[in-house]
Amino acid sequence: MNGQKTIPLVTIAMPIKNREWCIDSVLDAIVKDEYPKKRIRFVFVDNMSSDNTYAMLLEFKNNFAHEYEDVILLKDDGNLPQLRNICIDKSSESDFLLFLDSDVIVKGSNTIKRMISLFEDETVGMVFIPYLPKGGITELHDRIWALKEKKIQNVQEVGMGLTMIRTSVIPTVGIFDKDYHMTEDCEFSSRVIAKGYKIVKISEDPAIHLHVEPIDYFQKLFMNMAPFRWKVIKKTYPKRYIYRLILYSLLITSILIIPIQFPLTLIPFILIFSTIYVFHLVRMQTIYGKLIAPPFFIVSGIILTLGIYRAMLIDLKNKIKGGF
Repeated sequence: MNGQKTIPLVTIAMPIKNREWCIDSVLDAIVKDEYPKKRIRFVFVDNMSSDNTYAMLLEFKNNFAHEYEDVILLKDDGNLPQLRNICIDKSSESDFLLFLDSDVIVKGSNTIKRMISLFEDETVGMVFIPYLPKGGITELHDRIWALKEKKIQNVQEVGMGLTMIRTSVIPTVGIFDKDYHMTEDCEFSSRVIAKGYKIVKISEDPAIHLHVEPIDYFQKLFMNMAPFRWKVIKKTYPKRYIYRLILYSLLITSILIIPIQFPLTLIPFILIFSTIYVFHLVRMQTIYGKLIAPPFFIVSGIILTLGIYRAMLIDLKNKIKGGF
């Protein structure tokens, strides 16, 4: 018994809604993990599902609660960051909190142990394993992005689909901001970094993302990621975001002025484009990546920048209406 208690307690947390179609597959994968079951706690927070999700989770609890440290099943009608904060509250006794999206299937049987091993570095606050979706341009983006990545690397922001958090950092970093309805994960990541902790990404052997999003990657960049970036720029002024915004703003401006005084205006365009292209080129890990990835990321950068300006204009419009 004492030996068991020296093994870190891990809470696997899952906000969930209407996942009748896939929750069995997700749970079947995670229960195969070889980490000691009595040191695993499950916390499910059902967001008022209208299908059989809650009943299926209740069945899981009834069948497996005796094998694990605990299986907690709750209902709440809050938004996603609020659901995540309930998970944090229920994991206060744990050493690590592992957020697992309800449509992400882990691979292998040592996911938990693999993630915990990276916390030997006391400065690591979060560990993330990516998850590749099936089909569409979102999958294309993730696979292109993977071409430039090392197996283990430090990153600036991650999603929460398969992310482990050292619970001792939460009092310093804070809980999830309920005002970030769709990008709460990235905003939380930015605070982890701001407090001096590292975020480590394990790119080897990614998980599987079952959900096919109704919008493609570029639309998500423009409509969802861009407003988040603008909020973070206003809030913390991160240099990496500001530098990219300036560089891509110059690129967009140079493209717009090319027709005005061609060919003289072609020179600044070539200089700026080459700078950005080389920046992406040197980050690629493979020859294949060096050939196909930079153009994709440049298009992504342009779309993201235009989305940030859209968010700025919406912000300005709201301030004018409110009389500043």
